[in-house]
Amino acid sequence: MIATKSPSGQVDETLSRIREDCEDSLRLLTGRFVPGHRFQGRDQRTRYRAENLEFILHAVEDLKSFAIRSPFTELSHVALKFALQHEDVSTMIVGAQTKREVLANMDAVLMPEPDPKLIEKLRRRYEKWNDCANYS
Repeated sequence: MIATKSPSGQVDETLSRIREDCEDSLRLLTGRFVPGHRFQGRDQRTRYRAENLEFILHAVEDLKSFAIRSPFTELSHVALKFALQHEDVSTMIVGAQTKREVLANMDAVLMPEPDPKLIEKLRRRYEKWNDCANYS
């Protein structure tokens, strides 16, 4: 967790929440969670609205059906390359908790650009889904 002190001395957890939300977003792309999954206990993702989480999990299943093609072996690779190929993106901060995740992220950056047809398909299919894809 990243926390910073504000001028008043209080700990500001906003940055921490943003970081955790971004990391959780990519974790949803791992395929470990399928439609119908509900987070339990102290997991921060229990705060996600059920209908939005269900929407996202169905979208992940849909993405897996067409986006994972050689050389990509994980949906997170496709997501990272998709974000990096945008002309307005020059920097990306990607979270990782394990050595394997760090290496997978580095592998993704070094992979070739996705097929332009795939990029166009992703844009057409998901560009208007922003509100549905928000967790809260």
